[in-house]
Amino acid sequence: MTAAIGEKESCESRKQNSIKRIAADRDTNNKLSEGKFTLKTMFKSKNDKAKTQAILLERIAQSERDVENWDKIKRFLIVYLAEVAIPDFKASR
Repeated sequence: MTAAIGEKESCESRKQNSIKRIAADRDTNNKLSEGKFTLKTMFKSKNDKAKTQAILLERIAQSERDVENWDKIKRFLIVYLAEVAIPDFKASR
């Protein structure tokens, strides 16, 4: 029971990690768009930088979907705990 409640709480930390990843990727993408210096792209050609930017944009989109999904998973876990797990736990005692 405590493990299930712990997993519900860990959804929020996973969501926050996804939000941080989005911010970092957007920052890197903005630097690439503006032609600013980044250590990761120092020795890359323009084509490689464009590919990196495309990968970043794809990763940002996926991370945004992940944030939405973590919210859904947390809601499902709350409903499951409230309607199924806790009543079953109380009944078994």
